[in-house]
Amino acid sequence: MEQAFPPLMIILQGLAGSGQMRHSTFPATQSVPHDLILKFERARAMAESSEGSCWTPEQKRVIASIDTALKVASSASNTAVWSRQELSVDPFWTRICELAHMALRAFGWPLKSAAGAYARDPVYN
Repeated sequence: MEQAFPPLMIILQGLAGSGQMRHSTFPATQSVPHDLILKFERARAMAESSEGSCWTPEQKRVIASIDTALKVASSASNTAVWSRQELSVDPFWTRICELAHMALRAFGWPLKSAAGAYARDPVYN
């Protein structure tokens, strides 16, 4: 099942990585937080439409938790969360990292860093 959702696995690995890893994944000119969210939404939608009916209740719950947290934060007026600097220090990103770890474990995917994966994967460009 590991190969069924490579884009979702890659973005979850990116979200689960350290703030420094998230910084190094994107060029300095990109808005990292916004790109992470857009890429998560795209990967989640692709995975749900192709294989979502096969997901366990735990897999569905943790993906929904990440999605909800990202949507709530993006609709809030707390613009500080969306700066590159906050990726390493803001409690919001710490919580997203924890949820991404839970999702990777729920799918049985490795927790390894996905640094550079975005540049190699056409889904992310």
